[in-house]
Amino acid sequence: MDTSFVVKGEITLLKNVPAEVCSRCGEKTFSAQVASRIERILRKRDALPAAALGRVEVTAVDYSKV
Repeated sequence: MDTSFVVKGEITLLKNVPAEVCSRCGEKTFSAQVASRIERILRKRDALPAAALGRVEVTAVDYSKV
């Protein structure tokens, strides 16, 4: 699954993250191992290899102003 996090005011999108899916409600969660790896990736985000990085354009809409 793809998921995003805000780190230091910047959005980081993680693609193809393995998730567990609840058979009753469909909620997606991360195992403890995956959550730990996500934390490590986000901490070292600026030092990741270029092959792991990409850019996407994001439109930000302020809900209170629409």
